[in-house]
Amino acid sequence: GKNHPPGKGSSYVFGLKAGDKLKYSGPFGDFAIRHGEREKIFIGGGAGMAPLRAMVRDLLESGAEEPIHFWYGARTVADAPYVDEMQALAARYPNFSWQLVLSDERGTEHPSGMVHEVVKERLLQSHPDLQACDFYLCGPPAMLAAMLALLKKLGVKDDRVAFDDFKI
Repeated sequence: GKNHPPGKGSSYVFGLKAGDKLKYSGPFGDFAIRHGEREKIFIGGGAGMAPLRAMVRDLLESGAEEPIHFWYGARTVADAPYVDEMQALAARYPNFSWQLVLSDERGTEHPSGMVHEVVKERLLQSHPDLQACDFYLCGPPAMLAAMLALLKKLGVKDDRVAFDDFKI
């Protein structure tokens, strides 16, 4: 993955049609964590769990003290990997918050809906200073496209957003 100037990744993602075949592979070269004090917001879905989980764990285990949020979208609880681990990390590290969002399952302890909509309602709209945050996105193309469009609309600068765009 690459951290692109505006355009390439998002236009690629927006150009995809339902049914388009995508290949991706790791490790995700330039999709790297920026160490430092800035608040970090990780938003993912699907196969995005693996790289985002690795970055979150690395930050927490290396003693990061800044606020770290991880929002992950899945269809159902059964589709969501590492839920117990994430809840344990959130219990252990006061600066880490974890939120699972379910698109196809209602009536659980987790909010239901699309992850980009729920993260907007529950975190981004009321956040006092989004410009002070770094964003890390990894997940299915439709989720990425929606998140990139949302962050742009909220005025977040491109250089504050790192994402893996599943380049072929």
